[in-house]
Amino acid sequence: AVKAEQCEEYGWPNTTHTGRIMYENTYFRTRAEAYADLLKDTKNGIKHRWIASSVQDALRKLRRAIWLYMKTIGYWVAARTIGRFITKLWEEKDVDRGLLILPPTFPEPKQPHDNSRHRELCRLAGKWLRKPKFGSSYCPYVAVELVTASQEIPDVFGWNYWATVLIEVKVSRSDFLADAKKSFRQQPEEGVGAFRYYCSPEGLITEVDLPDKWGLLWEKDGVITVVKDAERQQQNAQGEITILASIMRREGVKPRLFDYRKQNNEYEAERRN
Repeated sequence: AVKAEQCEEYGWPNTTHTGRIMYENTYFRTRAEAYADLLKDTKNGIKHRWIASSVQDALRKLRRAIWLYMKTIGYWVAARTIGRFITKLWEEKDVDRGLLILPPTFPEPKQPHDNSRHRELCRLAGKWLRKPKFGSSYCPYVAVELVTASQEIPDVFGWNYWATVLIEVKVSRSDFLADAKKSFRQQPEEGVGAFRYYCSPEGLITEVDLPDKWGLLWEKDGVITVVKDAERQQQNAQGEITILASIMRREGVKPRLFDYRKQNNEYEAERRN
């Protein structure tokens, strides 16, 4: 409230006619100044009250969160204690009954598949294919385990000046049976190789198991022997072109024009450029 009083001289430490000391921020010259100061104090009070209320709400939420956390820990400790008690009680009963408690067993970790035998046989078949001999089974150019964009990925693929040769290496009976289910085995004209062989350890594959026109190679003590010669059959020319193009790219043959009627000096100059 604002109350009017009279004085001889305004300001501290003077007094009013009623004997009250005029403290600063208490007495003002006009009613407007008094109301302005009162409004300012009211705004500050509301602001401080809002801050205090916010702090109290935050503290209340923090206390509840701590209480819930401690409650959860209490439940967990209680459950763990009860579980240990029950387990110990069961163990004592099993001991009283003469039962043998075995530790838990876990399966052995799966060992990675060993392809060393397959790899060894592929290299032996590749060397056998490059070994000079009479007939279509000699190839001066041989690729072993070449992965390309072709549908079929041969274990050994070779070619000479009149034919191509495919050798599929099998070191297990299940692998051989699974190979027969592939689409390019069901339709032989979609496979690569004008002459095709299976190569396996001795006795794993027999002549009775062979598809039509296929040959058979056996390996024993690191030596490849021919059990049955392959016969020529229709092959997938597109797949063979893909394989040959992949080999040329990997061996560093860059795409360019091959003009073999040029003079040697012109050919060498273009090759340097």
